[in-house]
Amino acid sequence: MRGARIAELMSAAVARRTIAVDVEVALRDLLVRSGAAPLAWFASRDESLRDSYRQQVLRTAIAEQQLERLALAIEAAGLRPILGKGWAVARAYPDPALRPYGDFDLYASPDEYERLRDVVASTPLDLFGVDVHRGASYLDDRSFADVHARALILPIGSATMRVFAAEDQLRLVCIHALAEGMIRPPWLCDIAMLVQSADATFDWEWFRSGDSRRTEYALAALGLAQQLLGITIPIDVPPPPRWLARAVLRVWGSGPLAKGSRMTFADARKGGRTVRALIDRWPNPIEATIGMNGAINAMPRLPFQLAEIVRRMRAFVSR
Repeated sequence: MRGARIAELMSAAVARRTIAVDVEVALRDLLVRSGAAPLAWFASRDESLRDSYRQQVLRTAIAEQQLERLALAIEAAGLRPILGKGWAVARAYPDPALRPYGDFDLYASPDEYERLRDVVASTPLDLFGVDVHRGASYLDDRSFADVHARALILPIGSATMRVFAAEDQLRLVCIHALAEGMIRPPWLCDIAMLVQSADATFDWEWFRSGDSRRTEYALAALGLAQQLLGITIPIDVPPPPRWLARAVLRVWGSGPLAKGSRMTFADARKGGRTVRALIDRWPNPIEATIGMNGAINAMPRLPFQLAEIVRRMRAFVSR
């Protein structure tokens, strides 16, 4: 129920329309925890959410300053990473403060990876972390050189920063959101905002190129945004299976449990809470499917969830 109400708010925010929604305490807590509170305020103008938006306005201003500082250090080192997600995606929103983020994701070529990590380590940022990726992560079914050649160079204060081309950015956020179980409503809104900001030069053939399974995931994410947020997709996408939307609404209604916040097995063993750790780590149908490189179809998801939990247990034992 709450998941459906969150989807209603996100759909209104994406469409830039205002709706009347009773935001009770439990719903507000879910919105704040998931990073969706500014978007919910934008859609409802509910006074209980106004402070969340105001705080994000301040954080966005600080993010601009800290990203400029980081970009200057990177330029001074002669490095050329690509910035993805977060700040780069917030540009597609009517107000960047509607899209909270807590870190900057930098994607480096293998030969610049270690040097970039050193620069990041020597440029501490007060409120934001920096994730340095070797290669292009979920875009590594393409050559990094091709992705890098398509990147855009944008100003950030007195510095500049490369960001992924629109087609690569959209494919990245689609696959990343599903791989993480689509636990945060802003991730689906990212997809919607990027689609709506695409102009006539957007190369849909390039977006669909690459590994066929990853393309399947990217198209499924587009279909999900179409189904739950009501956006129009300019290409034909297969309708997502019913379990996909149900899984999203279920996790939105219960609140996100990010991988980094789950109880570790080591701590669980010390405290005799192994069962609790297993429950925390039980993968939702979406992340289990992506984790096992499974097809997104109408077949039951339990086999993927069981296989994924076994894979995680094996990884823990091997460590």
